[in-house]
Amino acid sequence: MMGKHRRFFDRLCRLVDRSTIGPLIYQLNVNRLVVRRMGAGHVYSDPDYLTGDRLDEKLAVIRAGGARFASVRFVTGHLDPLASREEFLAYARRVSAPVLVIYGSETPQRSLAEIEALAALPGIRRVFDLRAASCRCTRSLRMRP
Repeated sequence: MMGKHRRFFDRLCRLVDRSTIGPLIYQLNVNRLVVRRMGAGHVYSDPDYLTGDRLDEKLAVIRAGGARFASVRFVTGHLDPLASREEFLAYARRVSAPVLVIYGSETPQRSLAEIEALAALPGIRRVFDLRAASCRCTRSLRMRP
């Protein structure tokens, strides 16, 4: 959500920060049903992954003291300190250490576009695509007696 800080999101963060109404608004969005649907819809590739003990563990993290502050900022894009892809890539170009880019076969298209922009920089020493690595590993396992 780089560069997409809308006024509504600013207001939402301030509202969730309020000690009276903030916890109530947060609870509307992190109840068992909503968390399960979010997980099945756009977090985990297997829609049945977040059930039982896993769901209980996730809910425990979500319900931890102060969790609402980070959560609302993540959802609204307020954790992104940079305003644009270009600004991010400018910082990435300054990195002198080797960079390893890792992504999976089901990476969302918008995220994949950002990853590919980073991977295309001349300073990126290694790019690791789990899609291709998974195929190579699967083939090598099949070839073993």
